[in-house]
Amino acid sequence: MGTSKAITKLLIVTALTILSGASYANKAHSIIISKSESERRVVFASLLKNSNESCGSAITTFFQGFTKENEAIWNVKCSNGRAYAILIKDNETGSTTILDCGVLKVIGAGECFKKF
Repeated sequence: MGTSKAITKLLIVTALTILSGASYANKAHSIIISKSESERRVVFASLLKNSNESCGSAITTFFQGFTKENEAIWNVKCSNGRAYAILIKDNETGSTTILDCGVLKVIGAGECFKKF
């Protein structure tokens, strides 16, 4: 395995561990925002795939902002035309909630890819 592939694999494993339940208080957001756009696309595409969400590959990521509860909201546009809002909670486990951007808009709960 080449160095670049090994680094990418390590990044995915680290981010998925944090996002899926390691003992961190919103450190997942800090790690994700420190990465390059291409690294974030890999992390979020893997997270969506592991959550059984249809995406293909992630083509764009966008940090939308923080909620009043200090939860980070990231938006991801996928190669299959779908888009998601990923909420990274500010709790000990860094847990996430994934919402379809189309559903959010239809129910009047906000719009993806717009800063708060």
